[in-house]
Amino acid sequence: EKLGLPVLKDKPRSIASIVVEYIKTKRALGKRTAEELAGLPRLTDDRIGMGLRISELLLTLCYQVQPTMFPLLVFQMVRTTLKHGVNISSSDAFISYGIILCGAFREPKRGREMAKAGELLNEKYEFRKSRATFGADGLTYYWTAPLLDTLLRKGHHLCVECVESRFIYAVEGLIYHWSKPLRDTLGPLHEGNRLGMECDDMESAGLNLNFYLSHTYFSGCQLGGDAVTEFIDRHIEYHGDDSQRVHISSELDIESYFLALKKLRGVEIQEDERDFDGILAVAKEIGNQSLHGNIYLIRLDLK
Repeated sequence: EKLGLPVLKDKPRSIASIVVEYIKTKRALGKRTAEELAGLPRLTDDRIGMGLRISELLLTLCYQVQPTMFPLLVFQMVRTTLKHGVNISSSDAFISYGIILCGAFREPKRGREMAKAGELLNEKYEFRKSRATFGADGLTYYWTAPLLDTLLRKGHHLCVECVESRFIYAVEGLIYHWSKPLRDTLGPLHEGNRLGMECDDMESAGLNLNFYLSHTYFSGCQLGGDAVTEFIDRHIEYHGDDSQRVHISSELDIESYFLALKKLRGVEIQEDERDFDGILAVAKEIGNQSLHGNIYLIRLDLK
């Protein structure tokens, strides 16, 4: 509240409350195009800016752990941007709104327009570079470089790739696939994984891999081929055996698709392998609701 934004309590929300907030947001946006949204004035209130930044940081966690809270947070960010102006978090707000439009309200054309608005904002204000410089100089490089160097540095190639990796999994994995062939998303998602690994962004690299496997499976491409196996091996080899860096959700996603492949081929699983119930148990333990939904979707597809 001190940052000028309403506080959302961590609890499940009803569909009715989500629809009400969606209608408010849709009315506020009107028929604005991506270009018009990118042309909104810059946000000048630092207090509101910090509130939007905190909301942005909560988005990924909400999507996985408290899915019904995710749309309400996005609607709030979009309306705040329309009222106060754009900042570095507005791109994520519009892209996340596009995800909701495509997945929940079946508006893929409007969803693509929101993704375009986010991309235009990144280009117009160089938000990719700004976010990368903040992440690198403010949180990483100052531990091993003189502080003066972080003041003079104009941007970092690797951290820009981190931002690009994040953008790719969001739009290719959750927006564009609604209105173009799944196979056309595989190349960009493969590249998103590479960019994420190069800048040591395990989460973005893993999510690009997850969507790559999902789209490979549901588009009927060969999931058990050498190309996919080598892709996964490179991802695992890069992260090594450091247990602190293993992204359990990505690991479970990979397991689920290969378990489905075994079911389709009539291959029995080994004693030390998890079945779908075992994967669901771990998903419940770590509180990942989106993984729950993915397992149920795969099981339904197998019936």
